[in-house]
Parts: sequence; structure tokens; C-alpha cells
Amino acid sequence: MLKDEHAKNHEQRNYPLFLLCSLVVVLVVIAIPPVGASSMHEPDKVRLSVNGPRPVALAAEMLEKSYGWIVTYEDPPFTHESDLLDVTETVRRDLDKFKPGQAPKVFVPRGGQLALEFDVEPATQRPAAADLVIQQLLDAYNLDGPGTLRLERNGQRLHIIGASAKDKDGVWTAHQSVLDAVITIPPQKRTGMMLLQAFCAAVSEASHTPVLIGTGPLNLFVRYETEAGASNQNARDFLITQLDQMTGRARLSWQLLYDSNRKMYLMNIHSV
Repeated sequence: MLKDEHAKNHEQRNYPLFLLCSLVVVLVVIAIPPVGASSMHEPDKVRLSVNGPRPVALAAEMLEKSYGWIVTYEDPPFTHESDLLDVTETVRRDLDKFKPGQAPKVFVPRGGQLALEFDVEPATQRPAAADLVIQQLLDAYNLDGPGTLRLERNGQRLHIIGASAKDKDGVWTAHQSVLDAVITIPPQKRTGMMLLQAFCAAVSEASHTPVLIGTGPLNLFVRYETEAGASNQNARDFLITQLDQMTGRARLSWQLLYDSNRKMYLMNIHSV
């Protein structure tokens, strides 16, 4: 596990942020066609059901594991009280230091359950098109979710990107992802870890929203060396290029999670 030192210290003092993402139930059921079905070529059905603070992020992770797709996920900023769940009593480990009800609050996205059914080819047990499945997922979420999400494809990666959310006053507001920012990073010799830190600093400055590294493959990041830099480049494009150079091919995905308590993003990077 890889953590920015400041974020790590803050987390240890207050609450286990990433533990909040594990309070989930994930279920995948494959429905087998009944005996005597009219055609051997009719598609089978797969039902995906998730329940947690970020159901789309959970579904994306499950689809990555099931089919080897690379599906990144980026939160919109959840800030309105109706979209947040108070988990202070559940996750804080220092409640004894405060008078009842006076401990600083800890909020996570309210989330909930999300179910999806999609076709898979009988011979391969795989969907015909990843884009269609992900779009189905977003359509289901966008109907009544606490925010809206959009889909982009970049090479082998499918990006789920926060598009809108309610502000603190409950007004729906369009959201531009921090990774849509244009960044500049002076080239110099760095490890992969140092480059990611410079990347997060550049995104933070350009977007006016703090972004820190959360989790990731530490050994890869500290062993990799580069002299890469960016000059007025889209942040997401730069990140993709550098991650692929670290591994030699498209292998790494990410989840960019908004911490409504600290008004900041944490970048979790993982292998697929």
C-alpha cells in the first residue's frame, strides 16, 4: 500500500478512509438458458448486483476482474447532505476523546444498491462489447444516483468520469474532472513515485482541488526511473502514457475518490 505521508498521518489520527470503501456486498449470478431454449445462439444473461458507498466503482472493479477490461473511475464531488452518510460512530477509533456527539463527523457517499443485467456470448461467456455494458451501468446509476457519470474511451481504457452532482445547497451543478486539467511538469530525473507526486501537485494547482496519491503498486513506482515531463498537456492523457511506460503495456487502472470531509481527491492505482 502506498500513501502520501501527510494523508497517511491524517488518516491515522482520524479515520480509516479506505476501509469505508470495503463496506460492500458484491454478487454476480450467471443465468443459464433453460433446457429446450429456442436457439443455441441466444445470449446468456449475467446479473451484476453491488451495494456500497460507490456502487459504480465497485461494479467497475468487478468487471475488470471478470473480463480483464481496464475501467477507471472518477467521483464527482459529493457535497450535499442528502448524498452523504454519517459513519462517524462506525469508523472513528477515538470517540472516547470527545464528549458524546462532538467528535468531528466522518461522511461517505450514501450510495446504495445497483443492479445490472447484460448479455454474454454462450461460447465465450463474455459480453460482445465492453462499452455497451459500462454504458448500461451508467444509465442505471444516472436515473436516480446522487450524481451523474459519463463514459469515455481512450485506447484500451474505458473511463467513468463524474459529470455532475448537487452542490452544498442542493443545486445540480456540472462537474469538470480534475483530470481534464491542463498541466505542466518540468522534465527531470525521477522515480515513478516522484513523478506521480509531481503529477498530483500539478493537477492540484491546475484544478484548485487537492489531489493526493492513495494506494498503488509501491515496488513498481519506486523502481521505475524516468525523465518525463508535461507541457500544457491533458492530465488524464499524461497519466495514461506514464503508467503504460512503467509497465510496458496497458495494465494499470485507477479510482479517483472524493473525500467530502477534506474536500480533496485520493488517487488509488491498481493492476488489472
